[in-house]
Amino acid sequence: MPASEGNSGSAVRARLGEASWALGLAGAAALLVLGAGRLGWLQALELAAYDRLGAAVFADLGPDKRVATVAIDEPAIAVLGWPLSDAKPAALLERVLAAGPRAVGLDIYRDQPRPPGTERLAALLAKDRRTIGVMFVAGATGNRVPPPPALAGTGRAGAADMPLDPGAIVRRGLLYRDDGKDTAPALALALASAYLAPEGTAPRGDRENTGRLTLGRALYRPLESGDGGYAAVDAGGYQYLLDYGRRQSRIPAINVADVLAGRADAATFKDRVVLIGVVAPSAKDFFAAPAGAARHLGRDLIYGVELQAAAVAQLLRQAAGETAPTRTLAPVGEAAWTASWPMLGGVAGAFLAGPAAILSALIAGLAVLFGGAALALGADWWLPSAAPALGW
Repeated sequence: MPASEGNSGSAVRARLGEASWALGLAGAAALLVLGAGRLGWLQALELAAYDRLGAAVFADLGPDKRVATVAIDEPAIAVLGWPLSDAKPAALLERVLAAGPRAVGLDIYRDQPRPPGTERLAALLAKDRRTIGVMFVAGATGNRVPPPPALAGTGRAGAADMPLDPGAIVRRGLLYRDDGKDTAPALALALASAYLAPEGTAPRGDRENTGRLTLGRALYRPLESGDGGYAAVDAGGYQYLLDYGRRQSRIPAINVADVLAGRADAATFKDRVVLIGVVAPSAKDFFAAPAGAARHLGRDLIYGVELQAAAVAQLLRQAAGETAPTRTLAPVGEAAWTASWPMLGGVAGAFLAGPAAILSALIAGLAVLFGGAALALGADWWLPSAAPALGW
């Protein structure tokens, strides 16, 4: 055999040996990032990437035609006082209900009487079935706040609970809250259901009885503790992913002073869901907003009533089929997606020569990864991106 052929064969064998070694290292890297993800070490990175990708694909849906809010701000609190006496929400409800909304959510706790006006408020809540009160279930914490007494046992109250991620950011919503004893609908679902009731639409279990829930054209699968970029979160109740960090409609917010003075345009409330709540820092009902929502709002926090309104708007959009609930891959699919990137990186590293080529491939691969994850998120699929990026 000529020497050139022997040298060529040796080079091929050496190259294959290097490739096998690279693939072995890639397999080890895959196991490393999968293990780190399962242990929760990458959750903060995954959630940060989720927020930034949401901001990158953010869609302003324009004026909302189904939801409006009545905002009680700091100047109003200075005049009306805080906590509000029962006469104030009674007057607000009377004004709003006269405009013909489909449902009105009083996102202010009224579990204790605050005279004057207690009898007036109780009579109004009991009489008008469009009114929905708020309660706080809290689960294992025990900090339960019951609904207004006039609504006890009526089914016209919803839980204001929202699952919190680290940093007090809300990315998950609730359809139902379960404290181990009772199950209550979330405030957003109660209001969305009231809006849809005249159309004959109500929350229902799917026909296959898999534990999933349908609302109009939307099908919701309960969020599990390790879905998407989460590692191990409390998935109690029936949770779903909120999309207000990547798409929002512009929900009209009418100042309480204009409503009480009769200056509000009645058309703003006609045939809508109207939420009454506080947008004042002193009331301490606010949360940190994801990057996309913060840019949309022009501030880094979102008030509770705004968050509830965004959740109602999302449920109604999805019930109408205008957008879809955010989905995640099955655990096997997520593991395969994550592991494929270090394996591809191993193949690329084995056959590329020189720092310039490797660096170019590294940058190109990350661009493809994050670009693909952004496109997927825009299509309502959440693919992990931090773990695959580290693997690559």
